[in-house]
Amino acid sequence: MKLFLILVLVLLVYYLYFKKRKKTVSLKDKKKVADLVFDETCQTYVKKEEALKIEVQGKTYYFCSKACAEKFLAKTKNLS
Repeated sequence: MKLFLILVLVLLVYYLYFKKRKKTVSLKDKKKVADLVFDETCQTYVKKEEALKIEVQGKTYYFCSKACAEKFLAKTKNLS
């Protein structure tokens, strides 16, 4: 019985200390997230500094590759 109570107490302390702590995000982590852009064609996120950038009708689009950019441009030409 004592062993069971000790186990429950240890689990309770673990839960309260580790699980309930607020998770903080460092400024460095926020910058990593902010540097991602969305590729409309393949539906993925790409680092902004590595992405291919194209402007269409005043809106900027980012792509992971030239192939994705060409697919997007072909699709937009067909819609026009």
